[in-house]
Amino acid sequence: MQKNVLHSSYAEAIESECLEHYEINLERYKDERDAIQKKTFTKWVNQHLSKTNKTVEDLFFDLRDGRNLIDLLELLSAENLSRENGRTRFHRIQNVQSCLEFLRRRNIRLVNIRPEDIVDGNGKLTLGLIWTIILNFQVSAVINYQQKAQRRQDITVHISATTSPNNKIINSQHDEGVHYSQTTSRLVGYLI
Repeated sequence: MQKNVLHSSYAEAIESECLEHYEINLERYKDERDAIQKKTFTKWVNQHLSKTNKTVEDLFFDLRDGRNLIDLLELLSAENLSRENGRTRFHRIQNVQSCLEFLRRRNIRLVNIRPEDIVDGNGKLTLGLIWTIILNFQVSAVINYQQKAQRRQDITVHISATTSPNNKIINSQHDEGVHYSQTTSRLVGYLI
């Protein structure tokens, strides 16, 4: 009986030590991940803000007044957002609120991000906001480009099949251009 009690307390001590070690490493991993995300997202923001000759040194601090965030969204969307020029907390919150409302109007889902969180420099939520912006502006632009390219190819194949079934298209820009010219020539003989 005493042997089982000693064994049990020894096992609990080892388990407790392992859990503590795990939690310390988990926190260290989260901190490293957050630092990498902050650095990466700062570079992404600066890449876009460079068009306005502005830069962000500290993502969590430099987005707090909402002005850089407004500039970023205006660059990405080619739309104008309202902005407050004052320097009080109220003006900062209004600027960030303008950004969040703009994103919501575009049906971009924001989870638990309030203007006060960004104004207060909440790192996790600032990273979440920038990631959401990247997903909806950068990644969606790539997807839209791929969809447009696919539609162009589908139209070319359809025109080819309906105007000249013997004409095969090889998937290259030159062949599509030559084929387009031939198809246009057939459809409207006097153009070429």
